[in-house]
This record gives sequence, structure tokens and C-alpha cells, in this order.
Amino acid sequence: MERNPLRFVWQHSRLIHLGVALALLLVVPLNWLLLDIPRLLVDDAVLGHAFVGRTTAPFLPLTIDLPYPWLEEPLPLFEGLMVDRRGYFLASCVLIAGLILGRALIFGLVSAARNILSRRMARELRIGLFRRLLVARAAARDDAAVASNLSGAGTAAIASFLGDAIIVPAMALSLVAIIVIYAASLGLWFGGLMLAIALAHAAMAAWVATTQEARVRARIARERAIAQATLEASGRALAVRIHGTADTEEGAFAATLRRLDEAWRRVTQRVTIALQARDGLRELAPLLMTGFASYGIISGKLSVGGLIALLFAVIQLPRSMAALVTWRRERDEARAVFQDIARTNGALLARERRDSTPTELTTASGPLVATDVAAYDPQSGVRVAGITTSIELPAHIALVGDSGSGADVFARLIGGGVEPSAGTLTLAGTDLGRLTGKARAKHIAYAGGAPVILPASLRDNLLYGALKGPIADRTLIEAITVAGIDDEVYALGLAGNIDGNADQAITATVLSARRSVREALAGANSADLVDPFDPSVYNTHATVAENLMFGMPVGDTFREANLARHPFVRAVLEAEDLTGALEEQGLAIARSMVEIFQGVPDGHPLFERFSFFSASERGAYEDLLARHTRAERQRGTTAARDRELLIALAFRYVETRHRLGLLDPRLQDRIVRARATFRSLLPPSLGPAVEFYNPAMICSAASLADNLLFGRVAHDVAGAEDKVQGIVRRVLADGGLDHLVFQVGLSAQLSEREPRGLVGNAAGLDLARCLIREPDILVASQIVAGLGTAETQALVERLKRTMTGRSLVLQLPDSGRAEGFDAVLRFERGTLAAPEDRSDVGETV
Repeated sequence: MERNPLRFVWQHSRLIHLGVALALLLVVPLNWLLLDIPRLLVDDAVLGHAFVGRTTAPFLPLTIDLPYPWLEEPLPLFEGLMVDRRGYFLASCVLIAGLILGRALIFGLVSAARNILSRRMARELRIGLFRRLLVARAAARDDAAVASNLSGAGTAAIASFLGDAIIVPAMALSLVAIIVIYAASLGLWFGGLMLAIALAHAAMAAWVATTQEARVRARIARERAIAQATLEASGRALAVRIHGTADTEEGAFAATLRRLDEAWRRVTQRVTIALQARDGLRELAPLLMTGFASYGIISGKLSVGGLIALLFAVIQLPRSMAALVTWRRERDEARAVFQDIARTNGALLARERRDSTPTELTTASGPLVATDVAAYDPQSGVRVAGITTSIELPAHIALVGDSGSGADVFARLIGGGVEPSAGTLTLAGTDLGRLTGKARAKHIAYAGGAPVILPASLRDNLLYGALKGPIADRTLIEAITVAGIDDEVYALGLAGNIDGNADQAITATVLSARRSVREALAGANSADLVDPFDPSVYNTHATVAENLMFGMPVGDTFREANLARHPFVRAVLEAEDLTGALEEQGLAIARSMVEIFQGVPDGHPLFERFSFFSASERGAYEDLLARHTRAERQRGTTAARDRELLIALAFRYVETRHRLGLLDPRLQDRIVRARATFRSLLPPSLGPAVEFYNPAMICSAASLADNLLFGRVAHDVAGAEDKVQGIVRRVLADGGLDHLVFQVGLSAQLSEREPRGLVGNAAGLDLARCLIREPDILVASQIVAGLGTAETQALVERLKRTMTGRSLVLQLPDSGRAEGFDAVLRFERGTLAAPEDRSDVGETV
């Protein structure tokens, strides 16, 4: 790893820097002209030196003036534009403005290049660290953590410098060089003085930077010392009270403060002196140059225009020299970070085995030989030692033992999850420890440990690590079926959404299935188990809020938690005279809930399941009821807040479920009328926030299951939910629509924190991911944890059928589940104990 940031930047961005160098070369004549044109403006136009004895003069003639004997007289390249005195003045002003604009444009392009370089160099650094982390072994966890921090905060701290590393000194030095050379062209004494002023500015800027850095360090040390003194005194608080030494402690603390303040005063004084000296130099330098230039005018060696040009030049020096000093400080910081990165890379490389020259596995058939293997799994804390065995592959092998026996560690050894700390593990003569990750993944797939769940779709999660090209969904479905997570994926599909505008064929299929579900319910005498959505009828099994909107919210605008306080909803309720009725309904619900759950703690399952409000809302409703009990008439903000709370409760009410007798047919009809008002008066700006139910269309904001039912399941019939779901699944299966459900499930978004329906079965997802790769050797551990005997046996049989003709290495908790395997290796207390050979395929030592 390169330790010098300048070399690193140059090695990875030569082309961009060559382009920037070309741009800076274009700036050189612009900077020269910006110094020389003011001289011509003053001398020729203002003082009229070019118009002595004539009314016109050439503007900006260009000549080549070389000393004898190359040229006896100047060689004209451009004779200039003949203009009068006023035209000369205007042309000079326009040219100066154009030069400034042109230089600003070039500097803008250079600035854009600096930003590009900053991002690109930071990306190169991070990718280099990331590549090293990907191949780091388990023993390098601490070094990997350091590398991760360097990739984040460490690289971010120097990212801007990486863009400026070469460009900033080039810009600053080129400008300083032009200024000094231009001054020398007017006279060697002026050039020498300009160089001395430039060096003085550099020294002054370095002095200021050094004193300011010292002040930062002193401030940190001062704050730490004060905090330490305070902490030590607080630790002696009991002794102070016992011995009455408060005055002594206060005196000691005051002395500490005086000592620290004196040290701080000296540091700040040095900073003040440095700043004053810098400001004094900035004022003195132009005066000094003015004095020298004025003497040059008196002696006839310099014109008034030359004095103006020198003053303009000397004013530009401080900024360039300060930029160089700042660049030097940032370079030192970047060099320190690069050294840390190089040390971390070296530590990660040192973790590699000395004989770890990458090799390829040419075949997955042959003897799998473990010779006195020892290993430690930092994930489980289990160590294995003295493992010696030989088994001919392909074969189906059972590794029998519980989580602490070492069976899972040996599985991880074969799968590449851990590396041997002693001994060798070979396949067909190839040391598995010397395989790269890609070489191992071509033949061996390992499922177990801590499965990775990406913040992506289930399909993308399953394809993570797939080595082949596009893989059909049918292959994915077969893999999840073998892995035993087909029910979870099917449930994800039913809970997933379908975009109604995506595919007209899918829309027609779902609508046809909806009709089939209705017919199947009627054929099973179960039509009354689902109350279908009807625009003109109140749905008795839906909430009041659902009946009012008659649609699904899109986004947070009309979410249930926000509905009662939304101004448009409140306006609809007022227009239909429903505010008072819903407020009374909410008050009755609040009284019932508080009475029913009085004495029940917030975390109790009954409260969490049956209460209308959450534990965080409980106190607010109890306070509300207390105010109403005291018959207090609330006004203003309190009354509005109470009204929102009560209407929010009413919106959650379902008569057939909660059975409080608060919703009669007359109130239902009024809510249906308000439904029409809600839809007709909804402003266009709120249109995207809700998708209304339409019997002739699917609702893309609703789940696939809701689109198939297009209604709500009865709450007042025991077992209705299970019976309806069974009918829906039968209709989908009979219609060949299971594939559609699985496709929707595969598109479901997962996250590591909330893996949806795969909670508790992420190991199944990992197993399916490995099966999709169609490996020559499938190694699986801890995939039957939590499964019953029948489920385990079914999973094992599916895996054995799928891996027919290939190798299967499966860790099982006991020998009773290892029937039918070619070889059984039993582990106890981290070593191989009395293995069973089920056939002649292998030999165990």
C-alpha cells in the first residue's frame, strides 16, 4: 500500500492531472497579462505616453525580443490595433474584464476536476480497503475493525486534500513564479524584493498555523486538566465533609486554574503576536514595494504604470503563500492516515498463512482428508483439535453433534467459514485453506452460522453469490421449496403488492381470481364469511376509517395515526355533521377500555392484543376521561387535542369485532354518505395520497390477498379467517396461480432488522441461496435447529434427493436423524469420537 498521498494520487489520476496541467498552462499568459495590462492602461492611456506627437497608437502589439546575436531587433508578430486615446482606455478595460472572466472560467473547470479527484481518490482508497477486508480471515477481526474506521471517517477527513494534493501547489507556485518573474522583468531589484516578500509571507503563514495548532492542543489539555481536577475533588467529597477541608480544596482548585490560565495566556499571546505580525506584513509589503518603485520612478528605471502593476502583484502574494502552508499541513495529516492504512493492510496481510499462494480446485471428487486438524471458531467460541479422517467424495456425510461438540466447526472448516490453526484439510490433494473465496465458491457452498440478509428484495437475496447468468424464478421456487421456506415466501406473496399499471395480463388474472374466490366461497356455503367492498354499502367488518375513505392510504398523509387530525378529514366530518357522533363514540370506547383494563399492566398480552390504544397513549386517554368526569368545559388547544384522540378511537372501531353497540344502521348510512363527500371533494393535491377501491380494478396499494378477497373477513364467525385462507389457496392452486404468488413474494423487500415473514428462518433463506448455486459440495450446519423430528426428516430427504450424485455434508444434532447417509462422523467435546461408516465409500481414522 502506497504511504505517500502525492504518489497515490498521481498513480491513479495521471490523465486528469495532465488535463489540469494544460489548463494551468493556459492561465499563465492570462496571469501575466493581468499584471501587464494595468501598466499599459496607466502609462499609455492615462498618462498618454503612447500618444506623444500623435492621435492614434497601436494597442497590444506582440513582438519577439531576443538578445543579440539571435535577433538584431525585435521580431513583430502582431502590429496591434490602431486606436485613439479613448479607445485605448476602453480596450484595456474590456481586455482586463475578459481576462478575469477567462481565468475564472478555467479555475471553475479546475475546481470541478478537484471535486472529481476528491471523490475518485476516496473511492479508490475505500475500494482497496474493502477488497482487503473481503479476503481477511476470521482472526483479523480487530484489524478489520480498524480498517473499517479508516475507510469511513479516516478517508472522509482527507478526501478534500486528495483532490488538491497536486493541483493546489501547482496553482499557487505558478502564480508566485509569474509574479516574481514579472517583477524581475521590470527590474532585478524589484524581482528580488518580490521574492523576499513571498518568502516572508510563507514564513509568517507557517508561524500563524503553528501557533494556532498549539492553541488547539493547549485548549484540549486545559479542558482535560480541569475535568480531572474536578473529578478528583468530587472523589474526595466524603473526606472534605469529615475533615472540613472545603476551603483547602477550593484553594487548590483555584491554584490549578491560575496555573492553567497562565499557560493558556502565554499560548494565546503567541497566537496574537503571530496574527499581528502577519497583518503587519500584509500592510508593510505594499508600502515597501511602493517605496522601492517610487525610487525607481525618480531614477527613471520604472514608470507609474509599473508601480501600479507591482502593487497589484504584491497584494496577490499572501493568499497563494497561505494556501501553500495550509496544503502542507493537510499533506502531513493525509500522510499520517496513509501510514495508518498501510500498517493496517500490512497487519491484514500478516494474518494470511505463509503458504497461502492461491490455488484452484480442479475437481470436487476425490478423498476429503483431514490430518490432525485444529481450529477455533470465534463466532461460537468452540475449538476442535486432533481431527483426522478420510472420506471419498462424492458422498452424503452426516456430522453428528450438538452446538458445542465441534460438528458445526468442522462444517465451517469445509465450507470456508474458519481456517485451520493446525493440520491440513485437503480435497483431491488440494489444500482447502489455500483456496480463494471465488475458487471455493465454484464448487463448495456453505449454509449456516449467521446468514446475511441484504436490504433488497427476496429475489436479490436468493441470488446473492449466484455464479451463473440470469436464473429463472422457477429455479428459485424449486430451491425455496427444498429449503422448506415455501410457506413463508407464499405468505410474503399474499401480503405483497401488485402494480395495477405494470402488466394488464396480471391485472386480468387477479380480477379473474377474485371472481373465482367469490364463486368458491358461495359454492362452499361460506359467502357470508367475507363482506365484499361495495361503494354504496357499509362494510360491517371494516373499521370506521376504512369505510370513510373506502380505499388504501398511500404514504403517511391518510395513515390511521394521522387521519383524525388531518384538516381535510375534519372538514368532511363537519360537512356531514359526524364530528359530534364520532366524538361521543370515541368517548364511550375510551371509558370501556379504561374500565376493562383497569389494573392490567401495559405490557400484558391481553392489553396489547385487545386494547384500542397503545401503552404510550394510555395516560393521555386516562387524563382525558378525568377531565370529562369533572365536567370541565375545555376550550382551545386542549379541546381540539381531546377531539382528535376521541375521533381516532372511533376510527378504529369495528362493530362485529368489538361489540360495544356503538354503531347503528343510521350512523352507518351517514358514514357511507360521508364516503362520497370524501371522494368528491378530495383536492387534486391529495389525490396521490389515497387509492380508492374499485370493483373493476385492482388496488395497487393493497396486498394481493386483499385484492383477491376485495372485502373483509367476518370477525363474528369462529375459524372464518382460516377457512377463507384455505379457500383462497385452493383457488390459486386450481387456477395455476401459485407461481404468481411466489413471484410477488420474491419481489418483497427484506431488511436485516425486519426480514418480514422469514423471521426465525433466515437459515432456510441461506440454504436456498446455496442450493441455487448448484454446488458440487453442499455444506450445511444448524439448519435443523428448532425443527421437529418429522420436519427435520423431510428436510433431510429433500436435500438428499436434490444432491443425488453430488456431495452433501450436513450437521445434525443426533444419530437418530442420520439414517441413510454414506458416512457419519460423531463429535464430542471438540474432537472426533467413534465415527460410524455406513458404506464402503470412506475410511475414518
